[in-house]
Order: sequence, then C-alpha cells, then structure tokens
Amino acid sequence: MKKITTIITVLILFALQSKSQILQPVKWSYAAKKTSATEAVVFIKATIDAGWHVYSQFVKDGGPVKTTIDFTPSNTFAMVGKTTEP
Repeated sequence: MKKITTIITVLILFALQSKSQILQPVKWSYAAKKTSATEAVVFIKATIDAGWHVYSQFVKDGGPVKTTIDFTPSNTFAMVGKTTEP
C-alpha cells in the first residue's frame, strides 16, 4: 500500500511539474492603419510580464536570441519593405 501511495504521489508531482513549464510571458497584439488604397502599416505590440525581456530584431551575432517576426506568404497581400522598431 505504501508503494502505491508513493507512486501516485510521484506521478501527481510529475504532472504538476510538466504543466508548470509552459510559460507565455509575452502577449502579442496588432493593428493596421491604411496609408493608401492598396497599402497599410501593421503595428505589432508586445505586452511583457514583469521580470521578462524581449530582445531587438537587430541584435549582433553572439548575443541573446533575436526577436523574429515571420509573415506567411499570401495571395491577398505582400510585404513591402522591412520591419522597423520604435
């Protein structure tokens, strides 16, 4: 009986630990502003939980992991230019 209780306790603790590893400290939002009949500027905003950081897209090699923004190709739009940061 003691073995079964120990095994169940270990399995419960393992399940709790594995769930706690899924962190999402950054919430992303976006908006678009039309600049002409065929073009718009897309604004992307990151809201970051306290104690976390997001690094620039333009960090030199050998530094921290850069933020990357990928646009999935589509027949309805095309990316003009490159992303910028404020």
